[in-house]
Amino acid sequence: MLVEPLKKRFQYHFYGNKPTNNIEKPEWFFTQLLTWAKAHADCITTVIQPALWDAGYDFVNGHIEFLRSLHTIAMEKLITCVPDIMYDEHLYSHLIRETLSFHSDMCTAHDYPPDEPTCLHILTAEETFKKWIIIEKKFAQEKMDTITSSPTAWTSQFNAELEDDDQFKAVEVRLVQLRKEFSTTSAPYLAILNTSHYIVSFLKEWTERPFFIKLQYQARLLSLDNSQLSTLLPTLLSRDASYQLPSSINVDDIDDLECTLFNTSIANISSLEDEMLKSLAHHVTTDLKAKLRTYADNSQSMYVLDILVFYTVIAENHFSEGGVVQFKFDMTRNLFPVVGRYTSKPENFLKMVKESCHLLSMQLGDALLLKSALADSLHSLNSKTPQDPIATIQEQNVFKLDPEEAELVLSRRTDLLRNY
Repeated sequence: MLVEPLKKRFQYHFYGNKPTNNIEKPEWFFTQLLTWAKAHADCITTVIQPALWDAGYDFVNGHIEFLRSLHTIAMEKLITCVPDIMYDEHLYSHLIRETLSFHSDMCTAHDYPPDEPTCLHILTAEETFKKWIIIEKKFAQEKMDTITSSPTAWTSQFNAELEDDDQFKAVEVRLVQLRKEFSTTSAPYLAILNTSHYIVSFLKEWTERPFFIKLQYQARLLSLDNSQLSTLLPTLLSRDASYQLPSSINVDDIDDLECTLFNTSIANISSLEDEMLKSLAHHVTTDLKAKLRTYADNSQSMYVLDILVFYTVIAENHFSEGGVVQFKFDMTRNLFPVVGRYTSKPENFLKMVKESCHLLSMQLGDALLLKSALADSLHSLNSKTPQDPIATIQEQNVFKLDPEEAELVLSRRTDLLRNY
């Protein structure tokens, strides 16, 4: 009785040819219903509810009954207007947005139980819900294509801090398309690789959340045959459903619950990530091999240069004190810097020259002792305890030259020829 006058006023304003009956403005009738809910709240709480208690209707909640009646009015209106706008994507999406807002306001501001009949029942009917999903998918794909095709799509917005740069099927397909557009060494390629890894990470995290576990559980239940499903409906529709299998259902009839809702998406995106990693690794190893080959060639050339200088310059000439100074200057100030253009330590590739310079520039006394020790260990037949020639030259930090080569270098010193 309380709602009948409101229903007549609603029909007067929001049906027929009235200006307020505008299918492009569903917020008008939703706002009117919310206004009535707020305006009548005190009256129902202070007058209607006590009257119900006095009449013996303790089990009746007047506030909820009133809100349910307002929802019934809204649902009747939606039934009449949804068919007219369902195929206009913008009007239908606007209606969905306003309906969700109305439902949220009723539940939060007016404490309407979400498990009571609501306007969402109209939008979640099979035909209307399919259209809703189609529109959501279309708009999401358009938005995603706009974002990913932007020139700055794969550039990190946090350049000051870091310089690296829901329909998951669409994400998978789009990532595969983008992966084929960029070369392995490009920054967008690496950004797509990071994106793939991130999506897999948070999907794996979602699979462990109770909400998705329960959703997967119900999906498995709904996959049972009709005879088994009929025994589950009371449990699924119950307000206090505890997600427990009835005793009549065999657990073996349900697929392994370890198979999560996102298994397919995780597998596909992980496969893309693995493929991209393999491609990147192949490129890196190929490039590294090419550079190492050049390095090896250059190293071999420097070793040849080291031997050439030793046998054609050092072994073929005698060096006075001034000649030693000039030779050492030519090697350390001219030859080593040229090789230093390709390596930070050129002396590591010209060890024979380096050690020869050391032997040629030794103090005269040390050079005489070393030459004498080498002669005894290499040529003396009467020595009872000959010294190890290798140990002898290593004491002088000579490791590359063998004892015979060290002796040859010392023999090129003119001062040793005079004093030997």
